[in-house]
Amino acid sequence: MEKNRNWHYLGSAAVCVLTTVLVGCVTKPGNQVNILREGGPATAAKPVQKAAFSGIPQHFGYYAEVNADCTSPGRPTVIVTHAPSHGTVAIETDVEGYSTFPSTNQRYECNKKTFPSVGVIYTSESGYVGTDLFTLKRISRSGDALSLDYVVTVEQLHNPATSTTPP
Repeated sequence: MEKNRNWHYLGSAAVCVLTTVLVGCVTKPGNQVNILREGGPATAAKPVQKAAFSGIPQHFGYYAEVNADCTSPGRPTVIVTHAPSHGTVAIETDVEGYSTFPSTNQRYECNKKTFPSVGVIYTSESGYVGTDLFTLKRISRSGDALSLDYVVTVEQLHNPATSTTPP
């Protein structure tokens, strides 16, 4: 069982995020939750609440694995195990991201460099408004797995330039 590694989910900074984000941001450090796995089989799926605008691609974050000495064993594997009913999920496998560990974490100094990451992008069907669900499985280089159930609230983007106000 390795205790030197810490999973870190690097969340995305969205201009119009409608709900509280579970994790932090690649470009704006400070809003994050570390997902720590200390070996063993996959646990029950963790819920992840997200928001998106109908038909517009939305970055839902990045996954990376960081060792205590700020090296990376490589990109984790992220797979879609349950596809969304009202959209698509794209997995970006060639991205780099900064970690956003809090100052109380032993990996805080790692925030100064980028790490190989895997990104997640969700796009709803154009015109769809409502709730969509999908599940990802993140598998570490050492084989530890974590399932994540995404619950996405999809809303129509309001465009004031084309809206009319009732008399």
